[in-house]
Amino acid sequence: MTNREREILEIIKKQPDIEQSEIASRLNIARASVAVHISNLQKKGYISGRIYLVNDFDYAVGIGAANVDICGRSKNPIIMADSNPGAMSISLGGVTRNICENLARLGGSVKLISALGSDLYGHMIREESTAAGVDMSQCMTVDGHPSSTYMSLLDEHAEHEGKLILVTAITPTSAGEGKTTTAIGLADGLRRIGKNAVIAMREPSLGPVFGIKGGACGGGRAQVVPMEDINLHFTGDIHAIGAANNLLAAILDNHIYQGNTLGIDPESI
Repeated sequence: MTNREREILEIIKKQPDIEQSEIASRLNIARASVAVHISNLQKKGYISGRIYLVNDFDYAVGIGAANVDICGRSKNPIIMADSNPGAMSISLGGVTRNICENLARLGGSVKLISALGSDLYGHMIREESTAAGVDMSQCMTVDGHPSSTYMSLLDEHAEHEGKLILVTAITPTSAGEGKTTTAIGLADGLRRIGKNAVIAMREPSLGPVFGIKGGACGGGRAQVVPMEDINLHFTGDIHAIGAANNLLAAILDNHIYQGNTLGIDPESI
């Protein structure tokens, strides 16, 4: 790459939709010269397209979760429904984000694609990951929503012994009472009789949004709140985008199969 090509490439990186005449004005050269340099950059693979897309080479992309891990540890045996002296620690987490950070610290070029909330934790994830060498420019900030968090509460031995009750393979009743409602109701009942009960549930698919299945928050008085936000992916999970894309693809495919009255060209979608 020549020095002039490098100058033009830096300008395009900052403003991909810039006109050739403006580049020529900035560098005080002829527009025809700019066109030649851009053609050379395209042949060399550095840019492509009319609105110039800059091709970065040799980097890895991580697509997945980025969250904040919050851990509380009691100094003494935990006393329920009372204050317990102890310590709290906060660190960055998320399997994909962790992998990206480790690769970056090994000297690799890494980009993370994830969704962050517009809160203190979202700012923390972005700033500390960037400082570790991860390119966070492709992470989306979802205004008005919290960032993903994980919380653990440990006793003075950092160990928990308990019994596991697995709620699975239940056929919902006509009222819609299925696995989630049963699990939440069971935990409520155990707490009512003085047992220390904790529920671990999956996050919902987009089925509730599309009206084809139940949610993942229970129902009636055995319900996790805010149900609407949780069923709509309150952590902004990236797979929601993939599910929406698949739905649109299915709609298009069905429309074309049924006669394609809109005249959609499958080769140009």
